[in-house]
Amino acid sequence: MVFCSKDSNNIAICFVYHQSKKKYIVFDFRDSINVYKGEKKITRKNITVSGTIEKGGSLWRCLDRKLESETASKLVDVLANRIYAWTFDFTHIQPNDSFIVYFEEEYVNGESIDIGKIYAASFTHKGKTTNAFRFQEQENSLDYFDEKGNNLRSAFLVSPLSFTRVSSSFGKRKHPISGKWKNHNGTDYAAKTGTPVMTTASGTVTHSSSKGGYGNCVIVKHSGKFSTLYAHLSKFESGARKGSYVKQGDIIGYVGSTGYSTGPHLHYEFFLYGKQVDHLKQDLPPSLPLKKENTEAFEKIRDEYIKVLDNFVK
Repeated sequence: MVFCSKDSNNIAICFVYHQSKKKYIVFDFRDSINVYKGEKKITRKNITVSGTIEKGGSLWRCLDRKLESETASKLVDVLANRIYAWTFDFTHIQPNDSFIVYFEEEYVNGESIDIGKIYAASFTHKGKTTNAFRFQEQENSLDYFDEKGNNLRSAFLVSPLSFTRVSSSFGKRKHPISGKWKNHNGTDYAAKTGTPVMTTASGTVTHSSSKGGYGNCVIVKHSGKFSTLYAHLSKFESGARKGSYVKQGDIIGYVGSTGYSTGPHLHYEFFLYGKQVDHLKQDLPPSLPLKKENTEAFEKIRDEYIKVLDNFVK
């Protein structure tokens, strides 16, 4: 945006560059050139939203009917890839699953521009409800806990991809190339070529090269009895070489269609003592629990959030 003098010369006196919906930079040409940064006035409002997944629907579709599309997308991203990333695979949500979210929405000049803090959420899947309450222990980073003070963060992410969809689950299926029925010892995630693939838990890379029908493949050995495999990659991330230590959520490669594959997808396998198992049915190690000295502070905040969620339902 350019502002000019009001006289006949129409000389530019300043230029305003909007970096984002929150920030801007002003170039002032009067006298000498001066540059300074500014932030727009942001107002915040606490919002509670709920919904029930319909047949053929999704979490995003449900939220998009209630919120601005951009706000709905950001909320889905945080719910699926941050708060419940260790609890639910949102590619498996079903009709009649339901949710309530209590969060902060940010506005500039009356326009919704972003989401702020997500205070609490409740998600019901297959009749089982998991609550999430925002709490930060002084010595630790911000996390979400259930009503008993159990950290929702786990040693393993539920999915190696950010919110996507499952094209083939663990179990018996007809092989897409041979046409024969055989056990499918893993989970296939449909995604575009180049989609980043994350390691679901911290560990050491034991394989990072081509591996027969798996194509480009990464195998990670985790502490104890677990290991994971990521196949059909288009390429590897530089930090995922054999012998490298990777942290949970690190990018180790990108979705592709190498090896025995009929199209771009990620094939993910989970091993328990060297045997392939269904990762969605495993009792995985939890994260560190809430410290006893923080219990009282947590319960006070939790009870406030529960009242908000309960009152909204009523």
